[in-house]
Amino acid sequence: MDNLYVYILKVNIALLVFWLFCRLVFGKDTFLGIKRACLLTVLGLSFVYPLIDIASWIKEEQQVVLVRYAMDIQHIAFSVLPQEQAVVLTWERILWGIYLAGALFLCVRMLVQLWYIWRFIRLGKRLDCLGTTVVSPGSGIAPFSFCHWIFMHPDDYTLREMQEILAHEKAHVAQKHSLDMLLSEFVCIVFWFNPAVWLLRHEIRQNLEFLADQDVMEAGYNRKNYQYHLLRLSHQSAAAQIVNNFNVSQLKKRIIMMNKRKTSRAGLLKYALLVPVTGLLVMSSNVQALARLLPEKAVAREVIARQPQTDKKIQVKGTVLNESKTPVTGAIVLVKGTSYGTTTDKKGNFTLELNKGETIVVSYVGRRTIEVKADNFVDDGKEADLVIELQPEAKVLDRVEVVAYTAKKKTKIKDEVMEVVESTPQFPGGDVALKAFLLENVKYPQEAQQKGITGEVMVGFRVNEQGKIIDPQVVTGVDPLLDKEALRVVKMMPAWTPARQRGKAVPYDFMIPVNFSLSGKVDEIIVTGSFTVRSDRGEPILKMMSAGSQPLYVIDDVIQPESVKDISQIADPNNIQTITVLKDESAIKIYGEKGKNGVIIITTKKKDEQKK
Repeated sequence: MDNLYVYILKVNIALLVFWLFCRLVFGKDTFLGIKRACLLTVLGLSFVYPLIDIASWIKEEQQVVLVRYAMDIQHIAFSVLPQEQAVVLTWERILWGIYLAGALFLCVRMLVQLWYIWRFIRLGKRLDCLGTTVVSPGSGIAPFSFCHWIFMHPDDYTLREMQEILAHEKAHVAQKHSLDMLLSEFVCIVFWFNPAVWLLRHEIRQNLEFLADQDVMEAGYNRKNYQYHLLRLSHQSAAAQIVNNFNVSQLKKRIIMMNKRKTSRAGLLKYALLVPVTGLLVMSSNVQALARLLPEKAVAREVIARQPQTDKKIQVKGTVLNESKTPVTGAIVLVKGTSYGTTTDKKGNFTLELNKGETIVVSYVGRRTIEVKADNFVDDGKEADLVIELQPEAKVLDRVEVVAYTAKKKTKIKDEVMEVVESTPQFPGGDVALKAFLLENVKYPQEAQQKGITGEVMVGFRVNEQGKIIDPQVVTGVDPLLDKEALRVVKMMPAWTPARQRGKAVPYDFMIPVNFSLSGKVDEIIVTGSFTVRSDRGEPILKMMSAGSQPLYVIDDVIQPESVKDISQIADPNNIQTITVLKDESAIKIYGEKGKNGVIIITTKKKDEQKK
C-alpha cells in the first residue's frame, strides 16, 4: 500500500509541475497543434515516469557483505496469536472514503452525460444541413460534436452562422478532439482532488477550441463576423461537459487568440525544455536508487575489519537487499549469541543498538546467512548506514570423481542420499541423472594425466527462469586443462526445471565439484550408496551412454532383454545397492558383441542381504 501512496504522490506532483511548465513556457504560443501534442504527452508522462527505475539501467558495482558458504544458525520464528478486532475508523479510511465518493460522483456524472449523447443519437432527427448530416438535439441547445457526430438545430441560425458552425465542428471531428476530452475527463475522475488536473483539463479544452477557430479562419470566413456570431450565441446552454461545444465560457481568450500574431518559429525551441523537466522528475523519483550508487555509504568487506572508534554503544542502521537490489522484508537481524534482535521493515531497513565488538547475524529463508561486526557500521568515527546484500543459497552437488586408472582395480564412487528442495532447480531426471550425465561426459584430459595433474574443480553457474545454464565459471580451479574440461561439460548440460518461489520461476545459483585423480586402471566404474530417483515426464532417469546407443542391462547377474530402455523398467531405484558401468573393450571382453554399446550391471540390496 505504501508503494501505491508514493506512486499517487509522484503522479500528482508531476501533473502540477507539467501544468506550470505548459502555462509559463508556451501558454500564449500560436503553435496550437504542437501544444496539443505536448499537453497529451505530459498527461502520459505523469503516469509513466514514477515507474522508471534508473537502478535497473546501471550495473551497480557495490561492495556488499558476502560469504561463500552460509553458517547454520537456529531458525527464529515470530508468531502472534490471532484475536478478533473491531473495525477501527482511522483517518486513512476516512480519506479513502472521501476520495472514492468524489471519484464515484464524477464517474456517474460522466456516464449520465454519455447517456444524454446516446439519447440524442437514438431519438434526435437527422437533417441534411448544407450537405452535412447533423443530429438535431432540439432548440436552445448550443451546437456541439462528439466523435463523428455533429449536433445542431438548423432553425436557430442564419445561413452564414450555419456555415461557420459546421466548419468549426467539422474541425473537431476531423482532428478527433473527442479523444482528448475523454482522456482529460478520465484523469480528472482519478485525481479529482488535485487542482492541477482541472487546470490541465481547461488548457486542453481551450486549445481544442483555438484549433477549431483556426480552421474556420483558414477556410476564409470573415474574422470579425465570426467573432460577433460567437458573442450572439453565448447565451445558449451546453449539452454536456465531455463534448466539443461551439460556445465556451472563455470567449474573450478565443477572440484574443484569433487576432494574435503568429509566434516566431524560434519559439519552437522552448518545447525542447520538456525533456530536461521530465529528466528532473525521473531523477527525483529515483533518489534512493541514485543514493545507493554513490560511495558515501559505508560497506562491509570480507577481508577488512575497521577498528572500534568508541567505547559507547553503537546504534547501527542498515538496509538488507537481495541480488536484484530489491529490499528484503522480514529478514531476521540478531545479535550473535543472544535472542536480542529485530526484523527488517517493508523497505528492508533495520535499526539496532550494539555494544563494542558485538556481531549481528542477518538471515532469511533461502538465502545465505551474513555476519557483520558492529565496527563495520562506523565510518571515519561516525555512524553510517550499511548496505547488506543477501545472496541466494547455492546448492552444491555431491562430489563427482573423474578417475584415470593405471592398473586393474575397482574404484567406487560414493553417492549419499540427496535431499531435493521443492523450490530448487532440477536436472532432467533428478540428481542421480545429473551425476550419471557428468560421469558419462567428463573426460580426463590425456595431457593432464601425463603431467600427473590432479585436484578438484568447482564450477558455479546459474539456472535462469527458463531453466537454461548461464554464466558458468570456474569458482575454484586446479589447472587450465582440468578447468576447461569441467567447464565444457557444464556448458553442454540440457535445460533444467527452474527453481520456483511462490509459483513463479526464479534464477538460482548452483555449484558442482568435479574431482580429477589418478589411480589403478580398470574399465569399469561402480556407483554405490542410496539413490533418490525422480522423473516427472516418464523419461529415462539414468543415461550412461551417448545418444543413439542402447546399453546392455544386467540385474543380479541376469542379462535383461534388449527391449529394456531404462533402469526404472526393471528395478526399483530404492532397492539399488550398486551400479557398475562397463564401457568399450572391457564390456566386449566379458559380454561379447552384446556389450558393444556398454553394460550397466546392477546389484540390488535384496540379493546382498540373501548372501549375508
